[in-house]
Amino acid sequence: MPASALQLKKNQMYLKFDILIRIMQTVCISLGGSVIAKEEGLNYKYIMELRRVIERHKQIRFVIVVGGGYTNRQYIKTLRSLGVSEYELDELGIAFTRVNATAVKSIFSGDDIYTGIASSVDEVKNANSKYRIVF
Repeated sequence: MPASALQLKKNQMYLKFDILIRIMQTVCISLGGSVIAKEEGLNYKYIMELRRVIERHKQIRFVIVVGGGYTNRQYIKTLRSLGVSEYELDELGIAFTRVNATAVKSIFSGDDIYTGIASSVDEVKNANSKYRIVF
C-alpha cells in the first residue's frame, strides 16, 4: 500500500474515532446567575445565543447548571443583615436557582430536553442518559 494511501486510511480512522468521542460527549455548562439574571432583568439575548450554539452541536449532550443571579444576591444580602438563618438563605438561593433554570429552559424547545429541573446528581445522570439537554 502506498504511503499516501496508508496516511489517508490513518486519517479516516482518526476522524471516525474523533466522531465517536463527540457522539458520546457530555458538556456541562455552569451558567452563572449573574450572566442571565441581571439588574435589568432576564438576559434573553445571551440565552438565545447559547441556544443557537447548543442547537448547532446535536451530537453533544449538555447539562446546564444555572445560578441564582442578581435578585437572589440582593435578597440574601438584605435577609442576612436582618438575621435570617443560613438554612433559610440556602433555601431561598435554591428556589432562585430553580426559577432561573426554569426561565432558561423555557427558551429552549424540542423533544430532547428533560422536562423537569434536576435536583440531584442521580436525577441528572438518569435524565442525561435519555435526553440531550438537562437543566
